[in-house]
Amino acid sequence: MYEPEIAKMIKCFEILTQDLSPKIPLFDTLIFLHICLKEEYPLTELGDELDLGTVDTSRKVSALGDRRFAGGKANEGYNVVYTETDSNHRIYKNAFLTPKGKEIKKKLIAALKDKAKK
Repeated sequence: MYEPEIAKMIKCFEILTQDLSPKIPLFDTLIFLHICLKEEYPLTELGDELDLGTVDTSRKVSALGDRRFAGGKANEGYNVVYTETDSNHRIYKNAFLTPKGKEIKKKLIAALKDKAKK
């Protein structure tokens, strides 16, 4: 039986793996999707939402930003989010989508609105 909702999910995963990396961890895509939900996402709130500690949240958001670590060395990140210090509390940071992140978000929304065909 054909399930159009599953077809839409597959299309979204194809967009994510094409535009980010075929090797991006699923949990990193989940973090990206959470950040897509808000214009400004506090990292502490994101960590709480996903049951991540402060260091893990920061590390994963950095990978979605400009640098990620693999094999003990720094590599270029996915460049879909960036962080800024919270204007009200300087010890906190907030995540935002980059222009590339906003484009991917638009593609995902279009795929979800599309009438999937068999």
